[in-house]
Amino acid sequence: KQWYQRRVRECNINAQLQAIEAGEPVTEDIAGEFGMKTIYTMTGFFSLVGLLRLYCLLGDYHLALSCIQHVAFKDKDMMALVPACQITANYYAGFAYFMSRK
Repeated sequence: KQWYQRRVRECNINAQLQAIEAGEPVTEDIAGEFGMKTIYTMTGFFSLVGLLRLYCLLGDYHLALSCIQHVAFKDKDMMALVPACQITANYYAGFAYFMSRK
């Protein structure tokens, strides 16, 4: 859990996803030193999916949904690059929505 949270914090993936959602370019001010490197951005993004999975397995569905609140589930997203990630994220997000009755 701490490993995932550290990766998310190091690359500021939530701030990057908020900027992408708002249509702004991702700059070094937003992403930070590590977030400008593609490998760290992808690691941070996949760490969000890992946290989603972990919190679902632990039964904390509201926290699971809050960790992916800025993730856009569409075809042209970072998840589309790795089909296993897309399937996992969609499955656990759907399960978390179902269990939290949303």
